[in-house]
Amino acid sequence: QQFCQQITHIKQELQSAIEQGQNFFFLYSQNLTIGYSLRSHLHFLPEVIREFRELHPDVLITPRIALEDWFSRFREGSVDMIFTTKEEAQKLPNARIHPLYTSSIYLLVNPDDTLAQLQKANARDLDGRTLLVNGGSSQTLRRVQKQVLDQVPLQTLNSPTHDFTMVSVASGQAICLSPGYLKDFSSAFVWVPFDTQEHFDCVLVTHENDKRQSLADFVLLMQDIYEEKAKKHQL
Repeated sequence: QQFCQQITHIKQELQSAIEQGQNFFFLYSQNLTIGYSLRSHLHFLPEVIREFRELHPDVLITPRIALEDWFSRFREGSVDMIFTTKEEAQKLPNARIHPLYTSSIYLLVNPDDTLAQLQKANARDLDGRTLLVNGGSSQTLRRVQKQVLDQVPLQTLNSPTHDFTMVSVASGQAICLSPGYLKDFSSAFVWVPFDTQEHFDCVLVTHENDKRQSLADFVLLMQDIYEEKAKKHQL
């Protein structure tokens, strides 16, 4: 069974390589691959690509979303860039870190929840609620969760995945604290600014030895557009 699974994976990788080769033969001379952990991170990428194509019409931008163990893929060189936080980026060897924008922390609630009416939320507002904790939370978010639990008596629910978190909030089962860079830009949830000094530095990571001009131009566009959009959309 394990052998068959590995063969299937190899077949998929081979098919992908063939299709990419066809792209290069007909249209492109170069490819830049960017890794994202969640689809919501891609919200502003199309605008970056449109402007980038005016500079480099022969360079293909390939997003790779929710890669399994994508930090390992970066180390192996199969991904040229990663959108992540500075906290995570600093764990990567031989990496160059490019700042994009600062992301605040929000209270994520169902639109029907009374907390959705708040202009800004604090720990006391959460009294008596069930808070999603742990799971894939970063060290920064865990610190904020602990600060809240130290101040207010709350029930907690361990969340194993991002999808579990979204479903739990949508169903009214719980609320959660979340970085603004995870915003899904839909009306399914309300993102209420949370009263904390903690924040996330969102960055783009490239390989230290990658000196391609196309990559440098893409990074500059990412910085300009994502910084502007982060302010406008309160990420």
